[in-house]
Amino acid sequence: MKPNSIILMDPRQVNHIFGPEQLRQIRDMTELLHPPMSGDEALSRPYLLEKVDFIFSGWGMCPVDEGCLRIAKNLKAIFYGAGTVRGFMSDALLDSDIPVTTAYAANAVPVAEFTFAQIILALKKALYFTRISHENHRWERERSEPEAIAGCFGSTVGLVSLGMIGTKVLALLQHLDVKIKVFDIVRNDELA
Repeated sequence: MKPNSIILMDPRQVNHIFGPEQLRQIRDMTELLHPPMSGDEALSRPYLLEKVDFIFSGWGMCPVDEGCLRIAKNLKAIFYGAGTVRGFMSDALLDSDIPVTTAYAANAVPVAEFTFAQIILALKKALYFTRISHENHRWERERSEPEAIAGCFGSTVGLVSLGMIGTKVLALLQHLDVKIKVFDIVRNDELA
C-alpha cells in the first residue's frame, strides 16, 4: 500500500516547480489524495490532512502550526520545492521530528542569474536608453550622455546580504572588472 500525499500550493504554480516527470514520480510512489490545492483550501478539508503522509509544496503553502499538525497526525515529511520556508515554518514544526526539505539552493540559481543580468544592464543604463528611445520613437545620440555610460569596467557594485542568492551573484561578478562592496549582518572571515 502506497503512502498518501497531497500537493499543497497555488495550483497555478505547480508546473513552475514540479515538471511532468516529478509529478509522475509523485503519483508512482504515493497515492495522491486530491489534485493540487492551496494551503488554505487544504485547511478547509481536514479529512484530507488527516490521511496525509507526505506533503509536496511550493508557493502558497499553509502554515504548519500546532493546529495543522494536530490534524495531520500521520505526516512524515514535507518536500518544499521553492526557496525559503519562513512562510509555513512554525515552532511546532521545528520541534517535531518531521523532516522538511527545500529547494532554496536550486531556486537561487535563476534568481542570481537574473540579478547578475540586471546589474550589467543597469551599469550600461539600458533602462534609461530604452525609455528615451521609446519616448522619442528613435535613438537620439545627443541625449545618450556618453560620459555617463560607465559600463562594467571599473564600476562599483554593492551587494546587500550574502545568503544563497547573494553568494551566487558574488561568484558571477568575479568574472567582471568591477569593485565589489558587500554588506551582510553575519561576518564571514573566510569569504572576506
